[in-house]
Amino acid sequence: MSYSSTVFRQLINLIPLRQFHEEVEHTGADRYTKHFTTKCQLIVNLYAQASGKTSLRDVVTGLRVQNMSWYHLGLKNISRSQLSYVNARRDYRIFQNLYYRAFSHCAAIAPNHRLPLNNPIHVIDSSLVPLCLELFPWAKYRKRKGALKLHTLLDLQGTIPSFIVVTDGRQHDVKVARESNLPLSPDSILVMDKAYIDYKWLYALHSKGVFFVTRAMDNRDCRIIGQHSPADGKGVLKDEIGLLCGPRSSIKYPEKLRFVTYYDETTERTLTFMTNNFQLPAKTIAMI
Repeated sequence: MSYSSTVFRQLINLIPLRQFHEEVEHTGADRYTKHFTTKCQLIVNLYAQASGKTSLRDVVTGLRVQNMSWYHLGLKNISRSQLSYVNARRDYRIFQNLYYRAFSHCAAIAPNHRLPLNNPIHVIDSSLVPLCLELFPWAKYRKRKGALKLHTLLDLQGTIPSFIVVTDGRQHDVKVARESNLPLSPDSILVMDKAYIDYKWLYALHSKGVFFVTRAMDNRDCRIIGQHSPADGKGVLKDEIGLLCGPRSSIKYPEKLRFVTYYDETTERTLTFMTNNFQLPAKTIAMI
């Protein structure tokens, strides 16, 4: 009888298991473990995520229905108590390191963005996920509402998340970004919306050689000191150089900034972008 690999088996084959076993050996996670190894835990939890299981009982019941395939997956004697025990006590950083290894591999072979530049481009934003406050009392958002926030740094090369932080819904976007060690290399470009405008944090990025592009605040206290270049490119209305002159903002960001005003024909809106990049054309800044 011919054997055909299941979709789940093919999914597991994409995991760099050799590096995973090296990490397990280095940390000693399988020491004193009889049969429910770290690899078994990985396969079971991956199955739970891929099949949308909502409880440990649901996970174990679903696997028992497919017990004829356990041999090919390296599984045996799965129980709810075992799964609960290892999930609570085994170090999560083993799987975190596996993710970053897989991410490095995917980032190296993923197709690049279509913008005409060589700088790595990252986008940071957050997504609000509503939750039932009675079931998740830690996820405080409103008086009678619960929610969590997914703060994500997206690498536009392949559109792969390179950094994710989960907080309760009340955490402000820029506070999380400011307190997180974002994996940004010099000469990379960080794209964000107005919620991330903190001039002290932006100046810290500038000091590290990181470029940023964001929407300029409408009520910004800014003095235009010159023209960066003539308005070139379709839709570009202005390309100016300015200095913040507010009593606090001028101290937090004491250097020059570039303001590109662009008319978007699709939305019929005039937008002003703020950046610390003075090399790229104004049209490219607007496209970013």
